[in-house]
Amino acid sequence: MQDLGFLIDIDKIGSKAKKEHIEANDIQLKELAERFSIISIKNLVADIELYREGSVITVNGIINCDVEQECVVSLEPVSSHIDEEFEIIFNLTPEESAEDIVLSENMTEPLTGDSIDIGEIIAEQVSLALPAFPQKEGVEFKDHIEAPEALVEPEERTHRPFATLLSDMVKNDNNNSNSNSNN
Repeated sequence: MQDLGFLIDIDKIGSKAKKEHIEANDIQLKELAERFSIISIKNLVADIELYREGSVITVNGIINCDVEQECVVSLEPVSSHIDEEFEIIFNLTPEESAEDIVLSENMTEPLTGDSIDIGEIIAEQVSLALPAFPQKEGVEFKDHIEAPEALVEPEERTHRPFATLLSDMVKNDNNNSNSNSNN
């Protein structure tokens, strides 16, 4: 698979921000769409800044693209625009022990190796920004059992597509219990 393939050597990242403009080609867009199991990704552009302060490298940027996914109700194509800002902070020092870690907004990612895969960071950020439940405008999800109703006894449900099957299973289970107790 040809990913975005954009590695930055960490030794070339200094205190002055290093700026990168990245545009995915057609092959990369197709492969990312397949990776995320969506219809398509178009016009993926990212503007990234990297800078280093001691043992910490900060990567921030803006990602823009258009995606097409299947509607969760009708399975028809649904288009969305992603315009996402992000910041990731990498730590070059060895990983701290669990006792030393204090949860905060500024958690760092461990960094192994001698480069940062900016292409993979962009792919991850697109994945995180994808609408979880794309729904075509005007399409409603109806005639289904919501989770709370699934907890209601089958006889009390208003919509019971499997009521007969469930009733037969209960009868069979009761018959089996009765025949086992007679033996």
